[in-house]
Amino acid sequence: MRRPRPGARLLLAASAALALLAAGGCYIDIDDHDDCWETPVARVVDEGEVSCIAIWPAYEAEAYVVRSDAEWATFWAAHAGCWGAVPPLPAVDFSLETVVAVILNDRPTTGYRLTVDRIYRCDDTLEIRATETVPGPGCATTPATTRPYQILAVEGHFDYLYFSRFYRQTVACP
Repeated sequence: MRRPRPGARLLLAASAALALLAAGGCYIDIDDHDDCWETPVARVVDEGEVSCIAIWPAYEAEAYVVRSDAEWATFWAAHAGCWGAVPPLPAVDFSLETVVAVILNDRPTTGYRLTVDRIYRCDDTLEIRATETVPGPGCATTPATTRPYQILAVEGHFDYLYFSRFYRQTVACP
């Protein structure tokens, strides 16, 4: 019988926890917003070019919903802790807010950016739309594997998350 490598159980536990968080997210296309309204009440908790969470290769991006302090600590450790000590956990009041994170799959250079630009509330469901900004010709980039992300705290409590639209736009650089 093969022995698991050191840390394999921790990796499996973290993977299982992330799978539970992602289970709240679905990928559908909602065009009917008769019973939904746009909610501008969200704040950026963290954003950047490199998340430690790897996305399934067939997906362009993955969305996660976090509803409690325990889930938040697990998610944050997986997202920000791959290069050593985990940075301090950003403050989120889960009695008032729900955390939504969108992470892109691997990109070949620096210069990519992700922005959640629309959030709709449909009763106990959030529908989000995001845009990826791609560096165009003339942009100064560095070869490196990046995984752009944006993490938001959205006012309210939600059971479901729909990641319904993903746009890509290329920017021209002088």
